[in-house]
Amino acid sequence: MRCAIYTRKSTEEGLEQEFNSLDAQREYQRWLTDLALLNGWKSPKVTLLSRSRRGPATVIPVNIKAQATLDDVNRFLERLEATPVLQRVTHLKFDSPSFDGNPLLNVDLTTE
Repeated sequence: MRCAIYTRKSTEEGLEQEFNSLDAQREYQRWLTDLALLNGWKSPKVTLLSRSRRGPATVIPVNIKAQATLDDVNRFLERLEATPVLQRVTHLKFDSPSFDGNPLLNVDLTTE
C-alpha cells in the first residue's frame, strides 16, 4: 500500500513554523504504525520513501512491512480507506513464510 502526503514545501522555508510539513510526515508515519498495531500486525516497519513531483503536488510514498493474518490486512485496509486522508494503495504483496499452517503472512504494502 502506498500513502501520500502532499506538500508544497521542497525547501527549508517554513520549517520554523510550529507544525510544518516534516512534522506532518512524521505524524503520518506514527499514525500508520499505530493503525497497523491496532489491527494486529506484528512489528510493523513504516518507512518514508523518496519524494516525487506530480504536477503541483509532492508525493511521498510510505512503505509498511510486517507480519499479519489475511483478516488483519483486510481490517487495516478497511480502516485506511475510511479515513479522510487523501491516499491510495499502490503496492500490496504478501506471502507465507512457512508451510506449517502458520496463519501469519509477510506483508509488504506501499501507499501514496
